[in-house]
Amino acid sequence: NYGIDGKYRAQKYMPVNIEVKNLEKDFNGEIEVRVASDSMGGYDSYSKEIAASSGESINATIPVKFLENGTNGTVCLVEDNKIVYEKKILLSTGRITEGNAFVGLLTDDATALGYLGNITFSDSTYSNVGKMNLVKLNEGLLDANGLNIDGLDLIIINNYNMASLKEENYNALNNWVNNGGTLLIGAGANESKTINNINKSFLNISSSGTVERNVAITLENLNLILSQITFDEATVTNNSYGNKLVYSLDRGEGTILVTAFDLGLEPFISSGDSPLMLQNMLIGTFDKIYEQNNNGGYYQGSYEVSNILSSIPVENTVSTLTLGIILGVYAILVGIVLYLVLKKMKRRDLTWIVIPITAVMFTVIIYVLGSKMKIKDVVVNNINIITTDEDGKGQVNGYIGIASKNKGDIKVEKEDNLEMRYISDDYYYYGNTENEPKSLRVKTTYTNNNSYFTVANNNVSKMNKFEVSGKEIVMPKIENNLKINNGKLEGTIKNNLDVDIKKLLIVSGQSVWEIGAVNKGEEISITDVETGNSFGIQGYSEALNNEYYESRWNDEIDSKDPKFKNVQRYTSLLNILGINDYVGSTTKIIAITDLPVDYSLNLESKSISSYNLTTVIQDATIDFKDESGNINFPQGYFKYVISHTDPQAYIDYYGGYIYGNGDVILDYTVDENVEVKEITINSNTDSWGYQSGTSGEYYIYNYNSNEYEKFSLSSGSYKLSNDGSYTLDNIIKIKVVANDNKESCAPQLTIKGVEK
Repeated sequence: NYGIDGKYRAQKYMPVNIEVKNLEKDFNGEIEVRVASDSMGGYDSYSKEIAASSGESINATIPVKFLENGTNGTVCLVEDNKIVYEKKILLSTGRITEGNAFVGLLTDDATALGYLGNITFSDSTYSNVGKMNLVKLNEGLLDANGLNIDGLDLIIINNYNMASLKEENYNALNNWVNNGGTLLIGAGANESKTINNINKSFLNISSSGTVERNVAITLENLNLILSQITFDEATVTNNSYGNKLVYSLDRGEGTILVTAFDLGLEPFISSGDSPLMLQNMLIGTFDKIYEQNNNGGYYQGSYEVSNILSSIPVENTVSTLTLGIILGVYAILVGIVLYLVLKKMKRRDLTWIVIPITAVMFTVIIYVLGSKMKIKDVVVNNINIITTDEDGKGQVNGYIGIASKNKGDIKVEKEDNLEMRYISDDYYYYGNTENEPKSLRVKTTYTNNNSYFTVANNNVSKMNKFEVSGKEIVMPKIENNLKINNGKLEGTIKNNLDVDIKKLLIVSGQSVWEIGAVNKGEEISITDVETGNSFGIQGYSEALNNEYYESRWNDEIDSKDPKFKNVQRYTSLLNILGINDYVGSTTKIIAITDLPVDYSLNLESKSISSYNLTTVIQDATIDFKDESGNINFPQGYFKYVISHTDPQAYIDYYGGYIYGNGDVILDYTVDENVEVKEITINSNTDSWGYQSGTSGEYYIYNYNSNEYEKFSLSSGSYKLSNDGSYTLDNIIKIKVVANDNKESCAPQLTIKGVEK
């Protein structure tokens, strides 16, 4: 059988469970599941080593990935590299419909969470509407470094004894979240089983006890039992009259959410507000589902990843001009000079000696020049993304490209607890049932709780790509003491990393400040550094790339400027960070380096050429106060949450555009320690730098008059003073009235205030 409760998500790993009853002699070999890898007769193999005595029955669960619409496979028993038995497998039912959420429940009372399967959800554009497809999980599925649960969009842990999970179970959950999953944990009445029993190395969270409070969920007031939570590094994303209801923590490409109440108890499960609250809480998850479906399962950053991994950054390359001069001199020397000299000496009989000697000399010259860029037997090209907390502890997510200049197979072994998966460039294969796959592309062999790969028929023209996650690391802190003064950045930064920083950026909201290179151990002072870009990290990347291409034909721009060195690798890396929202809404330091990361790969090779492109992302210590004591937050620092959307109105959550007809209400939550004095509402600027929404219809909510006040963004911005009329619990409400005849957007706020 296959999937979780017979259900699976296309183009994701799924568990295939195989039961074998050995009727004859002792067996010592492996079980393979073979599935088509391309339309050229190739196949991928997923294997587990097994041993079965005569008469013994065994079970093996193997994570397998089928390509899009590839529903056929073969289960093979292999001994001494020979197939001794095989059986066909067909994925006939169980595929999760695009637009629906694949949700795993880890709970002692699945019935109490059954209401989730009856709720309709949508992404932020309302162009993708679906339901939750619920399956029940157990500890046995939480292994294989998270591959068994790879297809799940969301895992909900509620009313479950977390103490029963082992280290390998936590590793699987951690890897799954790092790879983009959303983990939702309910506390409240059952906090003693959940958050108070959780492994603190996985999640540093605790509760000082529960209280019973009447709180506003969205429209209704409900009497709920709330945990008094302490959650390191998390932000509060739902706050009702001072009661913290929902906490959020980004980890890698995924998110961990914790509710202060139990998700499976009354009155929440029967409330009409529960779908609205869950919709707002999980909007990022539903947007990921929409984005994946919109791209046919093709990861948006795949082009950027391939661009970096496929280009080997060899230094000291021999220029085309140099080679041309050498070959020109050789041609003139052999074709003209030697001929004339030997003719004049009347020794043309020496031609057969002099020309070969000359050829050898030039061959040696070219070899010596080329040796500076010579690669070894195997090339390993790494992209490493390291995010750390205030203590320097962090996770590494990355991509590895492996190629060999020698034909043949490459065996790739990895360290334990590192999730590593082969990245296929084939997404739209529709299956070929007429011809049996003949040639192996990649074999994944699972051993205990680890795995290794065999890349078959390798050649230097093909870079084999892998995605890795889950490696823990401790990094030195990049010391910084920064301040925003009239939109300009000033302060000090010290590079405590073990390598030079090639490019250093400070990102806060949509604002990007470019610092430049900082040598190892160097401390620099910066004064009046202007914003390099106000369009976010992707907008900055696009602008830098455009400037580079313009420099190639515009004489006024120096194409040899140091900032253009490795520019295409750097801009691709920054796009990956933007696509996966590694920066978030807080202020971050982004340091691009060539710091090596040791994945403890064993490639059975004596010589390896290794290249690293590593970015270190850390929180910045930044003071937003000016000389007068006012706190100034840059544009886009506080992101919105959609609290209401009319059925005919649609919002592009990533681009910020609003379409259709009807009302869209956006909530902007300002830090609770800030008393908001001035609000500047700006028209939207998307990631490519285009301004939009100046003709839209906008309103801001006045909590004193209980009415929406109209304002205009025709000039690009609108400023107003706040005496408390426009904030409640530090929430600013803005209503956008969508109209097909007017271009509307989700505004970006610039906030000025004082410390409470």
